[in-house]
Amino acid sequence: SDPPDLLRHIKATSGAGLYLLLDFHPFLEHPLHVRLLKEIAQGFSDVAPRRLVLISHALESPPELRHLCARFEVRLPD
Repeated sequence: SDPPDLLRHIKATSGAGLYLLLDFHPFLEHPLHVRLLKEIAQGFSDVAPRRLVLISHALESPPELRHLCARFEVRLPD
């Protein structure tokens, strides 16, 4: 329920993991959240790989994270 606690937990985890963050876009405006996301991404090769997947209808990557991100859109089946 608290984004900094969640991100600090992910950062401190020693095992590999895939983390899905649903509707996290409102929290990307806070500098602390962006900093923690950046530290997690930059530490990818230092410890077990951890991948964050942010799923949202309106997600704009902050400039500080763009070089660490891959963006794609998935269409609904027709």
